[in-house]
Amino acid sequence: MTKEKYGYDSVSRLRDVVVRRGEDHGLNFDEIDEAIIIGSGSGAIPEENMNIEKAGEPSGPIILTYEDVLKEAGIIGWSDQVRAFLYILFGRDSGENDTGHKKRLIIGPIVGLGDKPLIVQDGREHLYEGTDPKRAIIWLRLMQLLGVQTIIGSNAAGILTPNTLKEPSIMLINDFLEVNCGDNNPLKGKNESECGVRFPSVTAMYNVAFHEKILDLAREICGSVTDGIYFRAPGPNYETVATVLDMRARLENFWRQGQQQNGLNEWFQGQARGVVGMSTVYELLTIFHAMQSKKHPAFQNLILFFSVLTNYAASLGPNGFVAQLDGEEVQRKANQMKVELLNIIKKILVESRNGNISRMVPVQN
Repeated sequence: MTKEKYGYDSVSRLRDVVVRRGEDHGLNFDEIDEAIIIGSGSGAIPEENMNIEKAGEPSGPIILTYEDVLKEAGIIGWSDQVRAFLYILFGRDSGENDTGHKKRLIIGPIVGLGDKPLIVQDGREHLYEGTDPKRAIIWLRLMQLLGVQTIIGSNAAGILTPNTLKEPSIMLINDFLEVNCGDNNPLKGKNESECGVRFPSVTAMYNVAFHEKILDLAREICGSVTDGIYFRAPGPNYETVATVLDMRARLENFWRQGQQQNGLNEWFQGQARGVVGMSTVYELLTIFHAMQSKKHPAFQNLILFFSVLTNYAASLGPNGFVAQLDGEEVQRKANQMKVELLNIIKKILVESRNGNISRMVPVQN
């Protein structure tokens, strides 16, 4: 029977490559159970806080580029390498995509958090690049097989509700919705039971007490942090005015419905809050799938994703149109929030390591 190119067997080989590389560097993967996904414009976080200049040295992290470890694991071959070469030939760095994402894993400690190493996915593989959905989430599958139980992710997003959200700021994602994204669910196709169940539940985010605890911690760093809904659009183009108004209408409608639903009214407090981006949802679907695996249960401790609010979607600000959207400006605004985002992540990791927060443990008032 033909095996999935990016399926369980491939991920198992990828894990073996990463573990071998790490152990050669002196890493003990039994100690590694945390991971961070770095979003657009936030690449300075690992650059400035993981001693990148010491990469490969005993006191520094290890850096593994996607293409390198995939090739060593036998997952990609010569045709994939030709495509990478063509990107280079026509002016694109095969190690970095259009949005400034480095395509690499960094494994090592974060400055200020002791010697405990963690995995940083420095750069996504977006579906709008034409990436196979199962390839885009192979790094999460790798984390699953490595036993990661805590994952914190970030992305850059545009504001759908300018009367309730401002830029630049940070929003904790409390639910998600896809709009016009087509048939690209990474869980589609043959289900590999080692990775998770055929029909996974995706309601694990609905834990009000835990959610409020995370918001309280985040607000100790950045008082304007709030929560809201993340819409995924396919990209790579930004949204039209009509699309944004459609998303806003949907958001405001189901926000009202949530306020009227017993058990959800605490979740949908206040006025509707929402943003739009081009990632994250397919990652969350994979994470929930992995949580429910019997052979490799992962992400059991913390699952948190933050949006860095960099712009108003379709340039629709609180008082009408603002400056036209620009990718470089989005990255600049995201970079403005890098210190707050990093400090929020660090505070959450400290509290988690001290046993004070966990999605699985009831929050003490």
